Amino acid sequence: MNHTLKTELLSKEGKTYKHTRQAVLPFITREPERVKFTNDFSRITAEFIRLILRISTPDETKMEEIIAGTLAKITFGTAADKENVKMYLKTALNQQNKTGDLTNITNIPLSTDNTKKGEKEIAHFLYDVFVRSHRTELDELLLQLEDAKNIFSNLVGTVSKEQEKNTTEIKAKYKVFSETFTATFMQDFKAILAKQSDLLANLNALLSHYYFVATTQLILSLDKKAAFNPHQFTKVVYLLTTEKASQSRDSYLFGMKDISKKLKYTITHDHILYILNTNNFSTLSETQTYWDYLDFKNYFKDQGPQVEAEFVVSVMAWLRDYYCVKNKIAYTAAHANVETFSECIAYMHDMIQYSWSTDPTNRTKPDAVHSRYPKNYTDFQKAFFRKNAGSLGQLIALPQNYLLLLTGLSVGEEPLLVSDLWLELEKRGVWLDYQSKNEVVNLLTKLNYIDKKSDSGDAQYVKRIL
Repeated sequence: MNHTLKTELLSKEGKTYKHTRQAVLPFITREPERVKFTNDFSRITAEFIRLILRISTPDETKMEEIIAGTLAKITFGTAADKENVKMYLKTALNQQNKTGDLTNITNIPLSTDNTKKGEKEIAHFLYDVFVRSHRTELDELLLQLEDAKNIFSNLVGTVSKEQEKNTTEIKAKYKVFSETFTATFMQDFKAILAKQSDLLANLNALLSHYYFVATTQLILSLDKKAAFNPHQFTKVVYLLTTEKASQSRDSYLFGMKDISKKLKYTITHDHILYILNTNNFSTLSETQTYWDYLDFKNYFKDQGPQVEAEFVVSVMAWLRDYYCVKNKIAYTAAHANVETFSECIAYMHDMIQYSWSTDPTNRTKPDAVHSRYPKNYTDFQKAFFRKNAGSLGQLIALPQNYLLLLTGLSVGEEPLLVSDLWLELEKRGVWLDYQSKNEVVNLLTKLNYIDKKSDSGDAQYVKRIL
């Protein structure tokens, strides 16, 4: 077997070289398709639930049919009563009511403009990363998505089922990057489904939180290049929205400042992975659409240094003979000293980052695609986890509703030691510094969620919240 690139696919004579995006992150580079977040995750939550239920996305034009069918099943005393119910249903179905009381989630449509493509992409990412490998565990809980106490939800559900079409499971695209993190999500997801209380609001918070942590950790892990290991999380420190920021706080040192620097290079790694995956030897499965850096490292570890060297020589030769020529980048003799896979990735990163981050016709001008890619992350962070800190810039903040939900999920059914709460939050991708932990304890005490098991107060427990 040859352990080389498929240069015939990468080198298209007479054509401008362009890479095919890998399914690393669900980030959109076409501006009209990128989701414009307004602190509402409902449309993505609804599409995520439809993927689980394997039902089609509702047609926005059929909402009037659902409303008419629902009204036909109710006997009204007056025309005014009918009109009031009609207005209620229209508001609910179009998700203009932001309180999250409507439990008939599957009727919430996607956006009517091109941003629906971005919404579907995020829902697909969430399904692949957190649900696909645990699909059978959810089957017994799916019926709990219906709220038997809400007559309007049941009536709408009855009629809307006439509009639904059963679909097959969506084809796998994104990789599970951490089985441990996925298992924690499933634990929390099932807990929320079982509770049924404020279902939409809690699902919105849960999914937006796990989406943020997943994308953050992938960005940070990719920046490690050959040391890429998504199973080992990088510490990301949050600030509570009620706290004052400081340059000496961990939330500044290990937060958005660090992530922003590495986010600039994320699309470069996507590009590198496309090149590396266009080879003669990697085998994929139905649930694995590409190899990441760790997959390559493990393969070369098993196959030996000769196989690694053969592949590195092939990559470097293609870069010299084609990529550098097409992108008008100088290739010096020093590049020939690259021998290992780790050195190869580092070299590709520097070269491709230079190529991607600048316009090929004017190297002093940023490339448009490269500048649009990070907005998928920064716009989301600003909408859900932002704290303006003046001269310190944007910090990652944890809103109180997220804090209480994650605390409740961490505690579960039995009281939990406060010291163990911090470990549970870290399992969910949230780190807090000493000052923030004190603020959390003060808040929980104020809300009567802290129980002191001894007179001295040394043993403090968090009570059940959910």
